[in-house]
Amino acid sequence: MEYKGLTHFNNLELKVYKFIGVYRFQKLILFFEKIRHLYDNRLIVNYHPSDFDIFSVEKYKGFLLYHVFLHSVSLLLTFICYAAILILRETNRFFLIFLLLLTILNIYCILLQRASYLRIKDYCHKYCKRFFNKSNLFNKTVVMNFYEKQKDLLKLDYDLICRIKNAFDGQNECLISSSDIDSLNRIYKCSEPILPKHVVIQQSNKASESNLIENCKKHSRVYSKLYLRLCRVQKLMRLSKHNAQQNIIVITENAACEAAYKRLMPTDTVYNMCFLCFPIYKTYSEVITGEIKNEK
Repeated sequence: MEYKGLTHFNNLELKVYKFIGVYRFQKLILFFEKIRHLYDNRLIVNYHPSDFDIFSVEKYKGFLLYHVFLHSVSLLLTFICYAAILILRETNRFFLIFLLLLTILNIYCILLQRASYLRIKDYCHKYCKRFFNKSNLFNKTVVMNFYEKQKDLLKLDYDLICRIKNAFDGQNECLISSSDIDSLNRIYKCSEPILPKHVVIQQSNKASESNLIENCKKHSRVYSKLYLRLCRVQKLMRLSKHNAQQNIIVITENAACEAAYKRLMPTDTVYNMCFLCFPIYKTYSEVITGEIKNEK
């Protein structure tokens, strides 16, 4: 996945948008959104990205295109009205003022989508640049030095990484048991340079299944056995439309396993597959391949 930065013309575009008040127009729209949802504290979904990782931002681009299409259709209709007024020679001033305001509104909405797209483009470029700079810190040398005195554990940890990767690929589910906790901790320490720094690490001895269930987000795809049983009961009693079992990738045996796993993979998303799981798998595979060649 490659993102190019903004060109000189793109930067000039953003300056023009700022000069003509597109950003102030955006603040005005958000102000009206706040008034509209003053009592329910809700947000209009297609006005805001769900998160600020690469894939959430990419999804948000779809909303930008949707808004451009709607306002383009509306702008086209206003032009048709202008043409009809010229043909029929109507001079209703109130209607003309209404059409003028509607035209300006649609133009500014389209310009706002363009400005948002350019800012997202710049954000994705900087985001990926930071990630690949961090990835350069995690290479074969790092792994080989880490396992230099414990090469027998390298194959064990690599097998666990393969199981997790196969689960992300959709080949099969992965069950993480108590015997895998030490492997998860070693993989975490070895791959720490590319892991997000803002992740809060929960201590295994303080973890409890009830706390993990309460803090579990609906979009998460890592579940303890107790949570799976709870989902089955909810489905049986028809208490919830959300069925977690349809999205299961990795199943943890207990709360300690889940705490250790979530330290390495905070959420099982496509983002983690591309930006965490795959680089770790690739680097470990290179080291294992080198070890096999050396043995021969």
